Amino acid sequence: MRSSRTARTGNEESWEDDEPGAAGCPCGSEEFEAAVAFSLGTDGAVRWVTVGLRCAKDGFCEVYADWKIDYGPTDHPLTMV
Repeated sequence: MRSSRTARTGNEESWEDDEPGAAGCPCGSEEFEAAVAFSLGTDGAVRWVTVGLRCAKDGFCEVYADWKIDYGPTDHPLTMV
């Protein structure tokens, strides 16, 4: 899978400027199961968001994107997934 690890602030302006890459598994499949993980600070605020993909054909897994959240409040990413 081509990984596009992207450090972003997580805000919409940053997303508009980003150029997401295409996901593809080494086996040739482009069908994936997705997972989202949140890393929380000691105050409970979201600090990092990570997106992982698993190939539906052969099970190959990799982090596709992750970005740092450096603004507040940060409860909205938890309600978006």
